[in-house]
Amino acid sequence: VGGELDNSGYMQQQQQQQQQAMLRGGAHGAAQQQPPHETKAATPVLFTLECVYSEGVHLPDLPQERRRLVHCLAPPSGDEGLRPFASHLIPFSVGRAVQCDFLDALVVLDAARSTISREHFRVCAEEVRSQPPLYESVGDRRPFCTFSLTNLSGNGTQLNDELLQARGQSRVLHHGDVITLSRSVTRFDGTFQVKFLQLRFDLSQSCAREAELPSNIE
Repeated sequence: VGGELDNSGYMQQQQQQQQQAMLRGGAHGAAQQQPPHETKAATPVLFTLECVYSEGVHLPDLPQERRRLVHCLAPPSGDEGLRPFASHLIPFSVGRAVQCDFLDALVVLDAARSTISREHFRVCAEEVRSQPPLYESVGDRRPFCTFSLTNLSGNGTQLNDELLQARGQSRVLHHGDVITLSRSVTRFDGTFQVKFLQLRFDLSQSCAREAELPSNIE
């Protein structure tokens, strides 16, 4: 069908490329061989959430793995590598019930921690099966996806300059967007929202390409 991509074998192709890369790496000799649990092919990355601001924390003091959440495709098992690409897209929730250690390292104030819900927000990806030829890149067969952010907390989630206050409220998410969590602070001149955590949505290492939506879709 015109413009439609067949991604049913995408996962299998990714695994084969990773296995070939591992075989090439094996030529360096037995002294550099890794234990079996470290030589398994990594599941392709879908997106990352990189902490770019944390109240009271000097981020350069933390290693990268403590500042970044990485979301991958659902790992295949058996013949699942032949399943359509869309079947490997699973929602990614952020909150105290899911990333307790990550949030404890980045959110040091009790007043801020208490505002983080067990599931605070969710990021979802959806495959777009057809894109105009304008979006095709030579040699790039990665599937197209759209991404969305949904607020799950009564305390709200801010996307760039917009506060999503209602539970279930969603917006389209783009590469480079900033997700902010804030807390209420009451002073003599009123109550204000003070940001305590910011995460940048990043697709630079993604196994998918961001689909461009019509300008009238929010």
